Amino acid sequence: MGRPKVMIVDDNNLILEITGDLFREAGFDVIKRNSPLGTSAAVLEEKPHCILLDVNMPALPGDKMVALLKKNKHLESKIFLYSDMCETELTRLTNETGADGYFKKSDDKNHMVEKVRSLISV
Repeated sequence: MGRPKVMIVDDNNLILEITGDLFREAGFDVIKRNSPLGTSAAVLEEKPHCILLDVNMPALPGDKMVALLKKNKHLESKIFLYSDMCETELTRLTNETGADGYFKKSDDKNHMVEKVRSLISV
């Protein structure tokens, strides 16, 4: 049984580093992407257990990225929107896109790691 794998897609390199370090220290393999472009192919290649998608990215917002990823019938990754939008807006986007949930960037990071760990099966 391997280590759980998380892919973080965020155009903010500081957020990528902080969140990546957090998951790595918790025992995850981490794939960081600072652009949504090419993410579908990377997901197929890497097969992460979980994907954290920033909602507010230029080129391709995270909520639109969910729709692209969900077109793949072989996708087994849990997809979470990752943003500092208000709870109401994140709940609406999660429901509309079919994402598996969301995390606010301001949430307790250890709680986020534990929640991801509990929702993925490795």
